[in-house]
Amino acid sequence: IDRYGVIVSFIVFLLISLCGLLLILFETKNASILFIAGILYGACYAVNKVAIPLMVRIFYGDENYGRAYSLLSMSENIARSIVITSIGFLYDVSGSYFIPFVIAVIAGTVSIFLAAASRKISG
Repeated sequence: IDRYGVIVSFIVFLLISLCGLLLILFETKNASILFIAGILYGACYAVNKVAIPLMVRIFYGDENYGRAYSLLSMSENIARSIVITSIGFLYDVSGSYFIPFVIAVIAGTVSIFLAAASRKISG
């Protein structure tokens, strides 16, 4: 983040996470590859815990950071509880995690494009 900036780091770690998720989706037989895929997917925690608060500071400034981040954090936790419940529902309906993983790949891809667009907008 210090060298390349928050948005570039966000995109890089999201790409690493998406690579792990894609490996989990399409390489289901090799335990070693699945282990590596799990580590790669774990990069999403760097995005969530480090990059998001810094991006809020960039977009809302120091003056509005506290209010904006508290609202984002509350919204994020509500959304996360809905998503986790939805993943369980989709698994119960389909008998597989394939659909939730595909949705996660799509959401990650959209996030990358939105972050790239915000980088162009913010300069």
